[in-house]
Amino acid sequence: SLSKVRNLQSLIIEENNVTNPQLTKLLRFSPHLRVLRLARVGMKEVPTSTGKLIHLRHLDLSGNDFCVLPKSVKQLVHLQSLDLSYCRNLKQLPREIGELSNLFSLDLTHCGSLVTLPGETSKLVKLRQLRLLWCWSLKQMPIGLGNLTNLQSLDVFVAKQSSPSDVGGGLSELGTLNNLEGELNIFVHGRHCESSAANLQMKEKLAALRLHFISSLDESHEEVLEGLQPHADLTELRIRGYQGKALSKWMMKNQLHCSLPNLVKIEILDAKYCTHLCCFGRLPHLNLLSLWQLDSVEYIEEDEDAAPGNGEGISAVGPLFPSLRELSLEYIPKLKGWRRMSKDCRTTLPFPRLNALRLDGMGSEVVLDLLRGLLSLQTLKIYGCERLKEIPEWIDNLTSLEYLHIENCSKLMPLPKQIGNLPNLETIGILRCPGAF
Repeated sequence: SLSKVRNLQSLIIEENNVTNPQLTKLLRFSPHLRVLRLARVGMKEVPTSTGKLIHLRHLDLSGNDFCVLPKSVKQLVHLQSLDLSYCRNLKQLPREIGELSNLFSLDLTHCGSLVTLPGETSKLVKLRQLRLLWCWSLKQMPIGLGNLTNLQSLDVFVAKQSSPSDVGGGLSELGTLNNLEGELNIFVHGRHCESSAANLQMKEKLAALRLHFISSLDESHEEVLEGLQPHADLTELRIRGYQGKALSKWMMKNQLHCSLPNLVKIEILDAKYCTHLCCFGRLPHLNLLSLWQLDSVEYIEEDEDAAPGNGEGISAVGPLFPSLRELSLEYIPKLKGWRRMSKDCRTTLPFPRLNALRLDGMGSEVVLDLLRGLLSLQTLKIYGCERLKEIPEWIDNLTSLEYLHIENCSKLMPLPKQIGNLPNLETIGILRCPGAF
């Protein structure tokens, strides 16, 4: 049996139900373990004897059913990585976790019941990775998190709420964490006038920033967003749940391509009160643009947003959206068109490289306007456009089209015969469009 292997240094057990007595016996005879992986073994309680594995460097208890870690974990003074991901019943960590002075990686991904992190987390000064994605119950971050200046990966930061009794850390805790890289999700609750103290412009290794505004209608959202301007090398930006009427100055008035010239992906989602967006077209590297549930937007861009800023008309600028390949517009009920045009502006919007377009819940005039001249379009998906009555005869101009999907367009009449002229069309999907045949 395993208990007879006296000098065992690595033990890996996965997807085998093991009882607590079995685990206790197994660990008692494995005092020299450096690597212990007990993943998805149905563990409902972590044996306190785990704390006696004083040589342990890597501990993986992911995918189990226990609610708490034993306080004896503090004895694992040489522990470097602790994986508790997918422990969906885990509600809290013991304060003693702050004594793991050599810990550099703590993975709590998908710990959906976890509400808070202990204040002692701020003592883990060697920590480089703190993973918190999908910890939906997490309400705040501990005060002192800014002490962890070696952090390179912090994928979630939940800013404290605005109640006087709240003792969590505010956005200022991010101020000193300038080694962060990769992805950062910031969840904003309530008022945060100190948002500029997050110092995002100094986080030059950060690639993706996702801002989630959790509170209901709040006049402070515009002020908060203004203070969360990221550094110029950011490649992905998502703004969700924003309740302001206008975006920030660093995005508006033709500033986006100056402040964030390297953006590859932009998503603006559930900004119900926002009436003005910004000029996306001059971003040279923008590959994907997704706009969803913008209840108050009539035009994506205004002339003054799209103008170069030196008095010239937009027609003097090079091709708009030179790199855009995917465009998704969903649930923008008041949308009248892409841009509110003036007399001296071009009337069509070129998307020279667009190959995938998704339209959901759009008016027929918007659908027809966007389809013109999309010579590179390969995939077209149209959902829930109740006012769309016909696909234009000039659809055969979309010579690169390979995939066409139309769903829940109840007023759609039969497709035009010109659709048979599309040389590359391979797949047509028509769902719940009773008049299309």
